[in-house]
Amino acid sequence: MGEAPYAPPEVKRKTGLTLGIIGTVVGALGLCVGVGCAALGYVFAIAALVLGIIGLSKGKEDEDPQKARTFAIIAIVLGVLTLLISCVNSVIGAYMGMTGQIDWQELFRQMRR
Repeated sequence: MGEAPYAPPEVKRKTGLTLGIIGTVVGALGLCVGVGCAALGYVFAIAALVLGIIGLSKGKEDEDPQKARTFAIIAIVLGVLTLLISCVNSVIGAYMGMTGQIDWQELFRQMRR
């Protein structure tokens, strides 16, 4: 009796889909964070871009490659939007700081309270 006459079915993983979903969530959070704090927006944007790109390449081996590809592309788009928003936020902040529209001493006094 011994061994089975057939090989076990190949299990397809959902690695690309998982990375795409995580990248989408990180990108969406980055949009919110990038408006308030450009430095954190850059971190979220890069994370969303990396997760989306890796999810796009790994998604070809998934059980449902179209769904994995969709989430990965959404993550990449959200990462790019977060990057753009963070850049605009940085430029506006630098302009306001250089033209004296931000009173740094008053800002630090309020933060110490």
